[in-house]
Amino acid sequence: MAHLADVVLSESWVDLHVAALATAGATLQIQNKGSNPVLLLESATAPAAGSDKGFVIEGYQVRVVAPKAGEKVFVRTVDTLESIAETSVLAVMEGA
Repeated sequence: MAHLADVVLSESWVDLHVAALATAGATLQIQNKGSNPVLLLESATAPAAGSDKGFVIEGYQVRVVAPKAGEKVFVRTVDTLESIAETSVLAVMEGA
């Protein structure tokens, strides 16, 4: 499994496959490289700005995400008072 990219996040939703230059629909292993939590949502369409749907990847956690056919993986930082001045970074690898 090769490291594809470190993806820097903000409060705007990002298509993780596009940002990491991963193959569309591929299984991704994601590691939150910092203490700031990240929100992840698997969906066919981008969530609305500010949406809090999905699940949280806490700081330093690793997750494997295998999107269903036709779905994409969207991520953004969780906007808490503690995270306002911090940037979230995900290490992304393709495969499981």
